[in-house]
Amino acid sequence: MSNRYASGRAFEWRRRDYYKTPGYFVVRSAGSKTAVDLVCLHPNGRVLAVQCKKVRTQAEAERLIQDFKDAPPLGVATSRAGFAQVIDIYVKATRKVESVIL
Repeated sequence: MSNRYASGRAFEWRRRDYYKTPGYFVVRSAGSKTAVDLVCLHPNGRVLAVQCKKVRTQAEAERLIQDFKDAPPLGVATSRAGFAQVIDIYVKATRKVESVIL
């Protein structure tokens, strides 16, 4: 297993735990290479499709965010009632996570 894969997996696990805190049931799509890394289901019916990414710089994060807004991975540009697409980006330079919800 590469260090890069392990690092990405660890970030997905941290985000999984983050979404579990407010009561979501979270399913991780392990090693999927798909548009969705985590599917988060809340008892109130809310569903989040989460893509997790790690980048080195803020500029890379901004490009990913713009791409995400321009072409949402699941083809849905706006959130419907109870459904949203999320991209969580860990920026190594700032050691912070940025989240964008569509």
